[in-house]
Amino acid sequence: MHSIPVSGCGSPVTGQAGVTDAQAPSAPRSKRAGFGILFMILTLGAAFVAFSVTSAVARRAGQGMSTPGLGLASLAPLRVEPERVDLGLVAAGSMNRQTITLRNTSRRPIRITSVSSTCTCTAADVPSEAIAPGATAEVAVRMRAHRKAGRINERTLSFFVEGWKEPVRVVVRCESTKASDA
Repeated sequence: MHSIPVSGCGSPVTGQAGVTDAQAPSAPRSKRAGFGILFMILTLGAAFVAFSVTSAVARRAGQGMSTPGLGLASLAPLRVEPERVDLGLVAAGSMNRQTITLRNTSRRPIRITSVSSTCTCTAADVPSEAIAPGATAEVAVRMRAHRKAGRINERTLSFFVEGWKEPVRVVVRCESTKASDA
């Protein structure tokens, strides 16, 4: 039994008799909360089904699903080995190189359309030919150390794959030092 305060009256009105529709309570809180929980479960279930269907279609097409902004390993059709390149100590102002491997993890040939960097001090060559499924391509990565000793450069190279929205990224790092220390 619920207690409903009536304006202008110091005591609450109880029971079913004498309560008008305007004063009648709506569904009890537990029922409303139950509907809210049910709605949330159905919404999450629908989102899960939509993501699963999208993932299955992408896998059938030979592509993975990208996870932008989450900091997770991308399921893009290209994998960079190693994911981080540490060039170590480099003489201040000098250029250092290292080779990385690009591996096609899809079931179709892929083409790297471009590569961009967060700084002009870092660059990489783009392979001109397509990379066959399961095959690899060697790419030279270059970074010019800061001209002042003791500075650390950490830049990101983004490889763009034809037909893929999100780039595949690799972090390149070096520490500039005096020429005699390198």
